[in-house]
Amino acid sequence: THPDAEERKETLAELALELNADGVERERGTVRYRSVMRRFLPVLIDQELSRNELEESEVLFKRKLDDALDEDVAVLQFALAEVYQRRGQEGDGERAIELYEQSLQSETPPAATYRALGLAYWRSGDKAAARPYLENYLIAQPDATDRAMVEHMLASE
Repeated sequence: THPDAEERKETLAELALELNADGVERERGTVRYRSVMRRFLPVLIDQELSRNELEESEVLFKRKLDDALDEDVAVLQFALAEVYQRRGQEGDGERAIELYEQSLQSETPPAATYRALGLAYWRSGDKAAARPYLENYLIAQPDATDRAMVEHMLASE
């Protein structure tokens, strides 16, 4: 007795037209919804990246960035940078570094951005550029599970 997809689609379209017929602007709840979902964003990003469908993830994160609230831009820039860093095609390393740096310009960048940018510079051979980012990562993430590794890298440089 459940209506099929086409009937549901038509019904929803009719209801939407009725809602908008009076010309009254209604609150859509976008800001409220995104503020509630913000705490889940890092987990959702990790899950998306773990799919290893990097071209799809690139499209998704670009779309999300296009209409992101200011509070979400840094984490989405980080996510897109991670796509490029993992994909490793021509120019992706430079694009990743640029996005990590943009993410760090926000008031509340993800701590992982410091680590990722430090490691990107480290892998490129620029250990001097990597050092302050790795140090800031350890400050921003004092309970980092990879603290010993990062400290070892810094000591060996």
